[in-house]
Amino acid sequence: MDATLKSGRTGAEGEPLRAAPLWRRTAAISSRLAAILIFDWRRAPLWAPVAFGAGVAAYFSAPVEPRVIDVVWLIAGAIALLLAARRAGAVALLAATAVLLASLGFAAGAIRARLVAAPVLAEAGDYQVAGRLLGASRSGNGATRLLFDRIAIDGLTDAPMRIRVTAPGVLADQFRPGDRFSFSAFLAPPAGPTEPGGYDFRRRAWFDGLGAVGRIEGPLAMLGSTSPDGALDRAAMWLSGVRADIAAGLRAHMPEAEGAFAAAILVGDRAAIPPRALDDLRASNLAHLLAISGLHMALVTGLIFAAARALVALAPPVVLRISGKKIAAVAALAAGLGYLALSGASVATQRAFIMVAVALVAVLLDRPAVTLRALALAALIVLSLRPESLVEPGFQMSFAATAALVAVYGDARDRWREARRGAGPLVRIGLYLGALVLTSLVAGLATAPFAAHHFNRISSYGLIANVAAAPVMGLWVMPSAMLAGALAPFGLEGWALDVMARGVATILAVAHWVAGLPDATRSVAEAPSFAFALLVAGGLLLCLCRRWGKAAGAALALLGIALWWADNRPDVLIAERGRQIGAMGPEGRALSFAGGRSDFTASTWLRRDGDAARPKEAAERPGLSVGKGWAHADLAHGWRLEGELQRAEQSRLEALCQEQVILLAPRNWRPPAGPCLYIGPREVNSGPIAVEIVDRKAARLTIVAERAGRRLWTGNPAVSNSQ
Repeated sequence: MDATLKSGRTGAEGEPLRAAPLWRRTAAISSRLAAILIFDWRRAPLWAPVAFGAGVAAYFSAPVEPRVIDVVWLIAGAIALLLAARRAGAVALLAATAVLLASLGFAAGAIRARLVAAPVLAEAGDYQVAGRLLGASRSGNGATRLLFDRIAIDGLTDAPMRIRVTAPGVLADQFRPGDRFSFSAFLAPPAGPTEPGGYDFRRRAWFDGLGAVGRIEGPLAMLGSTSPDGALDRAAMWLSGVRADIAAGLRAHMPEAEGAFAAAILVGDRAAIPPRALDDLRASNLAHLLAISGLHMALVTGLIFAAARALVALAPPVVLRISGKKIAAVAALAAGLGYLALSGASVATQRAFIMVAVALVAVLLDRPAVTLRALALAALIVLSLRPESLVEPGFQMSFAATAALVAVYGDARDRWREARRGAGPLVRIGLYLGALVLTSLVAGLATAPFAAHHFNRISSYGLIANVAAAPVMGLWVMPSAMLAGALAPFGLEGWALDVMARGVATILAVAHWVAGLPDATRSVAEAPSFAFALLVAGGLLLCLCRRWGKAAGAALALLGIALWWADNRPDVLIAERGRQIGAMGPEGRALSFAGGRSDFTASTWLRRDGDAARPKEAAERPGLSVGKGWAHADLAHGWRLEGELQRAEQSRLEALCQEQVILLAPRNWRPPAGPCLYIGPREVNSGPIAVEIVDRKAARLTIVAERAGRRLWTGNPAVSNSQ
């Protein structure tokens, strides 16, 4: 008999039947829903980092910095919901668990943002600075950048914890980390987005403890070395010195490009890579070889694991008492930890080590090492320790590639083993080459949307380059590098480094050849947020689900691509204070001028448009006319832009303020009377502006200050840490 009879029905004794409790009815509904969805409950743990990451994403998307008390109430409410869902069926319990994980992710972001809080320079200007050198890197245009901590600035009592400055004429290996310098520099707070919705460098700088950036404007005066603060600081400075010595030794022993490449993959020092070689690696989709991430960590630990297991097999008494596989796992874990420390422990390397460590611990516990569950655990650990990783391209691309590879090889594992069983040498070689091509194809497809979204270009021949270079990296360069490290204490590393240099030269030759092919790279416009979210959701369903879930994932991914393709970039972009204007014309975005500091803003606009033109070329395009104090552009749907860049008479503004007119007047505080879309000093002083023309009657204006919100890193969070 149905337990949910309508009121008025009677039982066997003639008494009215009462409706079933709400929790029982909810349980029945959730059970039916689970059957309809054909949900694989064994895969539910795989969604834990997804739910946690959704909470992290919600934190970074919040328009206002949440108060501590708000975060506490959020978690308390999620716990109460979980307790209430215990008797409401499996689906309700699963949904409540997801809500709790999302709440914890939100809290992790809020807590982490407060833990890393450090002073930020309040005003741009010329300063006299003293600081300790932490390391050197290279900017996008090839200039040397120096990172300093222990900052002292004349006239400031609350100096930033760290600053990063461009140092023209300074060689990357000219100084040693740990030395203290004095210099004059132009410093400014970390810059915000160049347009609404763009990359916010302030957020990255906040989590890196970077309080100012700038340019050295005088000579560097060495003040001597500084004593470390405690054992950890002493160890960090010692490791920095060892890394600098190794990088210098590699560059001294090998040709310029090969030595710089070797220093990048072994100790994370990328400062001396020639710009031409770096451009070739980027154009051929081989730049990922420079970042010490999952590939390098897997190669190092994998080689150590194989070597240790082979050595243990030579000692039968040991194998009879202790599992050789577990001894090899401990050795590989120690090697991975050493590589992490030696490489500088960047965020990408920390993430790679966590992933490898989870796999090796699984070996120690007699569990499968490479599974989606191990990957989910690694992702959960990384997001718990560094929630800000979620919005970084490195995290997204590495986990996307790994998840896709594990999912594909997990489905094909049995067939692959069957094919290898009893196969001859030629068949095994063919299977290896096939696996190499499949790996490059799957990883390339998984990371392509992220690379296109963040870097606005795709490599047309990346698959060819990776198929050619990956075996060289795995079978030639890294083994010879490890052999050189083993021989270095005996002074016998020279010949191994020569072998490594020839392998690196081969990779650079492949990169140069692929980069020289016609249309080696193609520019792509940045994806709108909603389309990108659909692509991510579709990819997750494809990797983590079966049957209908994969079909739904493919549909979402295709929908995201379609929306990406159909999206239009803003018709007008205006830099802060009206210093640069970009209007869409018949040949692409036309700029008001080119040159000076505005070139970075203009280049970013063009790149996000998917436009490969340089600012100088875009400034010569038709579509935007600029004269002394004025600008004019004819736009879509009959709209036009009228710019009065100098202070104008009010009567002039009144005459221009008509329908379908965007009136830009950055020096006139009094808005004119009329139906135009007026952009005055209040708007342009609030940050860059984007204008999107909807139709003949409507245009949408967005300002960076409104889109970025009131957050800790924007300087106006409107929140107290004590609340």
